[in-house]
Amino acid sequence: MSMGAPYTIKLSGVDDLVKILENANAQLKQRVLQAHIDAMQRVVEASRSVAESRGYALSDTIMLGTVDSENVAVSGGCFAPYAWFPELKYPYWRPFVWLESTRLRDELNMMITEFYK
Repeated sequence: MSMGAPYTIKLSGVDDLVKILENANAQLKQRVLQAHIDAMQRVVEASRSVAESRGYALSDTIMLGTVDSENVAVSGGCFAPYAWFPELKYPYWRPFVWLESTRLRDELNMMITEFYK
């Protein structure tokens, strides 16, 4: 399978999050990783739906990629070699990555605040 354009949800200010997670317990680390996985899964589902509604044949190649539990990163994308052509003119991926990154940042902020109350 040829790799089209994988994307990773990565937030700015991750250094601060990593410092917090280094001192956190395993349960919080797992919750943070699961929040990343859930966010990328929502991106995949929404992107597939848009790609299908526009008649893009690549919708079956939009999927969750790798999960890096050490660095708390989850990748996903469209794994068709021509994926960037429709993405440039009628984005089906980037708007959902932006939306979920914003939502994930807020969710993590609440999760960490709650943990350290």
